[in-house]
Amino acid sequence: MERLSIPAGKFTRRASLVRDKKRMEKSDLQASNKEKKRRQAEQLRRTHREEALRDAEGVTYEPGAF
Repeated sequence: MERLSIPAGKFTRRASLVRDKKRMEKSDLQASNKEKKRRQAEQLRRTHREEALRDAEGVTYEPGAF
């Protein structure tokens, strides 16, 4: 805000600090090992589900198959 020559008031500063604090907490959570393992497990679940659907339905699209 200072770069834009807009003076920040007391409430603006407090809101900015709260927003920054929430963003830092979120980034800490995303960087944790527990969260990384959760994301990997979710990706593995999605992959297995897609493979199961592909096996059940067979090939639904193949280039040049028509």
